[in-house]
Amino acid sequence: MTAETEQEPISLKEKISYGLGDFACNLSYSPMASLLPMYYTNVAGIGTAAFASVMMMGRILDAVFSIIMGFLVDRTESPQGKTRPWILRFCVPLAVSTVLLFSVPSSFTGTRVLIWLFVFYNVAKTICYTAVNIPYGSMLSYLTGDPDERGRLNTIRITSAYIAQFLLNAFVLKAVRQFGGGDLNNRTGWTITFSLLAVISLVFYLICWKNVHERIHPDSKKEPVQFSKALRYLFTNRNWLVISFTFIMSGLNIAVAQSSVTYFAQYNLGNVDYYPWLTNSVQVTQVLCLLFLAGRLQKRLGKIRMFRTGLPIVFIGALTAVLCRHSAYGVIAGCIIMGLGRSMESAVNYSLVPDALDQTGDPEGARYMGMGTAAAFFLMKIAASFGTLLWSKILNTGGFDPALQVQSASGLNAVLVCYLGIPMITSVLNLLVLSLWKDAPAKA
Repeated sequence: MTAETEQEPISLKEKISYGLGDFACNLSYSPMASLLPMYYTNVAGIGTAAFASVMMMGRILDAVFSIIMGFLVDRTESPQGKTRPWILRFCVPLAVSTVLLFSVPSSFTGTRVLIWLFVFYNVAKTICYTAVNIPYGSMLSYLTGDPDERGRLNTIRITSAYIAQFLLNAFVLKAVRQFGGGDLNNRTGWTITFSLLAVISLVFYLICWKNVHERIHPDSKKEPVQFSKALRYLFTNRNWLVISFTFIMSGLNIAVAQSSVTYFAQYNLGNVDYYPWLTNSVQVTQVLCLLFLAGRLQKRLGKIRMFRTGLPIVFIGALTAVLCRHSAYGVIAGCIIMGLGRSMESAVNYSLVPDALDQTGDPEGARYMGMGTAAAFFLMKIAASFGTLLWSKILNTGGFDPALQVQSASGLNAVLVCYLGIPMITSVLNLLVLSLWKDAPAKA
């Protein structure tokens, strides 16, 4: 493949098809991040500590399989490229296993529920989702060698993901009620809802697989990628370590903050129906900013400065929500501010992984795009696994009990710390670490 082909513009049809891949991914991923705790504690009836223990084990296995999957991507040789075959192979098993994850039989209680959670979380998330999402995440590295085009593709991808999250937040609980006879705890309602989502995800995965084409093909005549050499290459790459730290912070947010949003709506604000308002106020702001501001800001500021500018805005938004925590309108206002800051982060974060490998000036970097993506996700998932224990520890220390209709003051504060305190802390840490990013030397 020539350098001109690697730099050629990508058609709008292909860009949209690429974005639909992340739309499909989020039909599985987002419910696992935000609704799974509610489903298994409030509907299936297990405690937060038991749920957290199973999730920690699952996330550690998930992290390990991410590394394996990245290694397999780098070693894949196929007429379809390195990433597309995996999407085709695993999109159907992912759809089926996600439905089963949210379909605990009504006769199951206690230990049987925990076994069901462990088995189908690992089938759905650890194996099937990882076998689709790691190749999909690595795909960006093989579509183009132009960093600016990568940035535009990443913006489309993230916008598509946020639209999926917005629709899920707006309609999933309503659909569960509709199919469950008005009862949010009716397990049949959850099964029917996720069956419909599975069909939609399959259609979008297939569109992505059919219309997206890889342009960058690392030299297959070289010796096969070696696992130890790839890891050594990554962990001596300063910029890759910097951006991977932000993935670690993302993992903590997923495990602690996103897992707490339904609890915050139900107990701190007194109505679980505030859940879509909280999440969508963030998501809608992100989508609008990505569509109308991100491109201009990225061109003016560059990727790293744009990322760093968004972090204090996230902090201010979370602080606003904390100060206004007794008012739904005040919390929503804080979420809108957070959405603005997060749009600046999400517009660039995934595209910085291949940038970090390219900027070394070493052509070997192109051979480790799959491992580079997978290892960053590995660190994120390890952080999420320990974040799950942190989430459980904070809630249990505060005396939070999902079986109670009204929580104690300390229980409400524990939810507040999880939902808004963690984003404030991770924003500060990310800001400090991103100062270590080293720009590529100017080309002569």
